[in-house]
Amino acid sequence: DIAASLRKKVEHVIRDGISQGQTNQQIVQRIKGRKANNYKDGLLKSSRESIERQVRTARSHISTATYIDTYKALGVEYVKVVATLDGRTCEYCASIDGDVYAIDDPARPRFPVHPNNRTTYVPCDKSGEIAGLRPFVMDERKVKDIPKEERKHLIGQLDANTSFKEFFEQSDEFFQRTWLGKSKYELYKKGEYSIDKFADPLNKRGYTLAELKALDQKTFNNVLGE
Repeated sequence: DIAASLRKKVEHVIRDGISQGQTNQQIVQRIKGRKANNYKDGLLKSSRESIERQVRTARSHISTATYIDTYKALGVEYVKVVATLDGRTCEYCASIDGDVYAIDDPARPRFPVHPNNRTTYVPCDKSGEIAGLRPFVMDERKVKDIPKEERKHLIGQLDANTSFKEFFEQSDEFFQRTWLGKSKYELYKKGEYSIDKFADPLNKRGYTLAELKALDQKTFNNVLGE
């Protein structure tokens, strides 16, 4: 863990960078330091990946709080959870995608709920209906890592009201198996599990196989022979 005093310095750099419109990479460099100086001018000796994760998570927290304050100022009464339709979204965020909350509901999840969390809120009416389209990537890779010749089969757009659950049901078997993993995929197909059942709402993460087995021994025995 970062010592309290150092954590405050890092938080200040992140907030200052965001307020100045700096990119994540620019903020990371301020924290990590410059290679030309052998990183001696940085605040942390953590890996670049670790610092990037902290910066992205902090930016998400500040952005979400700012959006909510703006929505309230505009008189918005309801907000809708919008996760990212791709293979890097966690089971918890996938399970709540499309949920609608009163903007002042104390039970409303406060994003980010985990590092690198991309889930956010958009304003809506009580029905949750919103206009437009939303992008999807039927792959666990980032778009930049997908060869151009493969993209037309994996990337597209759906109606903005399509939930992750609906997107997942429309996806091909390879994507479903990759996202869930072998055993969870069997539970999904043969045990008739919806993707909601793989999410732990209390701890805001996906259940492990051991936890799922403890919750539903009968289905495990029937589907997986355990």
